[in-house]
Amino acid sequence: MGRDPAGAIVVDLGSADGRAVVVTATGWNVVDRAPVLFRRSGAMAPMPEPVLDGDGLAKLHALLNMDTPTFHQLVGWLVAGWIPEIPHPAVVCKGEQGTGKSKAAEMAVNLSLLLSRLASSPRRGRRRKATQPHASTACMR
Repeated sequence: MGRDPAGAIVVDLGSADGRAVVVTATGWNVVDRAPVLFRRSGAMAPMPEPVLDGDGLAKLHALLNMDTPTFHQLVGWLVAGWIPEIPHPAVVCKGEQGTGKSKAAEMAVNLSLLLSRLASSPRRGRRRKATQPHASTACMR
């Protein structure tokens, strides 16, 4: 993952032909050649090309037992995982026993782990360590 000169986030799909996803404030699109250079390890496997399939956020929200404002905070936390140069907030899941806190935290951590695997610097080729968002998640009742 890296940034192009205009500030867009670029995600390397790991394909032999150099395809990448460019994410801007207005959306995302797949490009044939990444606008930045990426260093790849031999362990990197190609990722599938993303597909726009309806409202993915609504589908995610349907899986979680939380109100809309809380869901928007969770989405903000996940998006922050794509921006390595900012501080990352902690996530705290609160609620009564049986309300789905552990499952919601598990899903959020798994999504953030995916993001942290993608978030390697195109110049240095190393993963973020201290700023991985999944490192700051807690559940309480």
